Amino acid sequence: ELGSFRDTLTAEISKSDEVKVWALKDLGIQASQHIMQAREPLKLMRDLSHNLPSLVSTISRLKVNASMQQEIEANHQFMHPGHNLVLLNGRNVDPEDTTPFGLLSTLKFEVSAIERLLSAGIDVKSARKLLLG
Repeated sequence: ELGSFRDTLTAEISKSDEVKVWALKDLGIQASQHIMQAREPLKLMRDLSHNLPSLVSTISRLKVNASMQQEIEANHQFMHPGHNLVLLNGRNVDPEDTTPFGLLSTLKFEVSAIERLLSAGIDVKSARKLLLG
């Protein structure tokens, strides 16, 4: 009887975690949004990359934020699906020509620019707008 009960519970759990194909349509957007809203985004990215199948049912239930959807649609105007683009504060970084040391140098420059804006008394939100153009 216990084996039968276990099988019944297992079947019920698997039915509740079952994700329909159409629920996967926005999974990339939902995962990106989840990462952006996380307290520890790098940890969440690691967890998603290691455990995506077990997290799909949770992520697929997230409602896509309208501003996130608008930003993605705006990006589609200059970026086509299937292509790769790396941006750092709105500036294109060519992954083919970038070495780890070159990327570190670019990051140091960006941090320096932010620090200069903040030390000039510009608030974080305005500094971000200036850097992103």
